[in-house]
Amino acid sequence: MRSHALSLAVALLASFLADVASAQGLLWKLPEDGTSVRYEGKYRQTVQRPNSTEGPLRLEWTRYLWIKSVGTVSAEFNGESVPCRWLELKVVTGHAAAGIIEPGPGGQRIYKILVPESAIQGRTHATIGEGRELFIAYLPIVKGYHKIGDGPVQPIEEEVFQIYPVLSLLRHFRDLEAAGNETVDTPAGQFDATRYTGTMTTETLTSRTTTSCEMWRSDNAPFGVVKWIARVKLEKKNSTEPRSSFRESNESVEEMSLQEVVGQAEAEILED
Repeated sequence: MRSHALSLAVALLASFLADVASAQGLLWKLPEDGTSVRYEGKYRQTVQRPNSTEGPLRLEWTRYLWIKSVGTVSAEFNGESVPCRWLELKVVTGHAAAGIIEPGPGGQRIYKILVPESAIQGRTHATIGEGRELFIAYLPIVKGYHKIGDGPVQPIEEEVFQIYPVLSLLRHFRDLEAAGNETVDTPAGQFDATRYTGTMTTETLTSRTTTSCEMWRSDNAPFGVVKWIARVKLEKKNSTEPRSSFRESNESVEEMSLQEVVGQAEAEILED
């Protein structure tokens, strides 16, 4: 039952990819190389079952997410040699017992990416001319690898890296608004942080996806994020029905906070 439920969640998340462009929401700054952070929290999903007498299906898992800086090199990007950073991101989602997660199929994903250091800008828009800005929707990469579950290591063919939604429900928002400064207590320590909120909606003839978040960012957090609450609501209708007929199909909620910061990080994917 646990494996079936997790497989269902993975399939539902994959369906979001057809509706929403992916973007980065976790990487706002680069720490000293060798730094590793671990986030921990809950991943919940509510699936509407209008024809069931038992009501909505409610699922919940524990989620761990690691981000590591595992090497610095110079590499060619846009025709010139630039400083780059190897980053490794790993997410494990499953049911926890005695502090150990038992992931189901697809419940563990590892990505190792080589990123131009200049691409981590700590903002949602980049200046492209006088009075002109461009929304930073994707993180460019020089190359990368990924490993899903017990499968083999595979190269990443794309020239951009997507965190949302396969690693996290947190994404970049075009209009990310500061909602005040707060002191945030986490197992990794106390941080002076700014709380941000963001919402984005995309729509087709048959589906509407609304993503939203509360995110706490701090200059003292290694990669910039201290904790977050991210939501994805998917609504469906028939193509011939009016927009007022959209009905909620499922909702996913991810609540994560920084658990620990350590040095001497080592990569799990060794192919360079």
